[in-house]
Amino acid sequence: MEEVAADIARRDPGREPRDEGRKPADREKPHRRRARKPKGDLSDSRWKKVARMLPAEPRRGRHRSTDEREVVNAIRHRWETGCAWRDLPERYPPWPTVYTYFRNWLKDGTLKKLREELRPPRPSEVHFKS
Repeated sequence: MEEVAADIARRDPGREPRDEGRKPADREKPHRRRARKPKGDLSDSRWKKVARMLPAEPRRGRHRSTDEREVVNAIRHRWETGCAWRDLPERYPPWPTVYTYFRNWLKDGTLKKLREELRPPRPSEVHFKS
């Protein structure tokens, strides 16, 4: 393997030799970074309340790789804008992933709890300090 790497380095000095022993899935995937939190995203205190309502990760099977906070933000964005699933901005997870969470939470009643927690307060519910 060292001979192959040396041969590649000799032929193309700017190219890094590929690690032949690693599968493509094992390589690190670049992840999106956000400079600042968009205006409509959940605050940390609000997220703590919402996170308690979400179903726990199943004990069996694959671990979740999707950030549930981003899924909730994407669902909120859709509720507020009325956009189509395919028109979700790229800062959110892929639309089929968000839709799958939405559908599952709709079936088990989680979505109704989320909607009640995340909806803006009605004018009759606002209490002013006097």
